[in-house]
Amino acid sequence: SWFTFIAACFYGLKNFSFYHALLGIALSIILVHLAFARLTLFINNKFQDKKTLLKIKTFVEYLILIIVGYLIFY
Repeated sequence: SWFTFIAACFYGLKNFSFYHALLGIALSIILVHLAFARLTLFINNKFQDKKTLLKIKTFVEYLILIIVGYLIFY
């Protein structure tokens, strides 16, 4: 995601004015942070038992790693 962000900043500065590119960068950072904050509150409210949440989080992280590894090597 960092590579995508850096590329978007580069092409934003290349194709638009500095003001518009800076406004787009700031707005996208703010929106992503707000979305993750709301998602964190939502998930924490859904799971009263934090051990269950930790198990699901660990499973999803390993699943993502396996999928990425599969896509890279096959």
